Amino acid sequence: MRLVLEVLRHGNGTGNPEFDEFGDWRITMRRNVAGQRVHVVVAVCSDYIECITTW
Repeated sequence: MRLVLEVLRHGNGTGNPEFDEFGDWRITMRRNVAGQRVHVVVAVCSDYIECITTW
C-alpha cells in the first residue's frame, strides 16, 4: 500500500490519458520505489480517483 501511495503522490504518467468505456480518464503512473519500478493504473473520475490495478 505504501508503494502505491508513493506512486500516486510522486509518480509520473506514462503516455497520454485515455478515455475509457465508463466515461473516465485512465492513465498509468510509475515510479521507482524502494528499488522497484511500480506501475499503478488509475481512473480519474469526476470527484475521486480509483486505483484499477498495480504491478
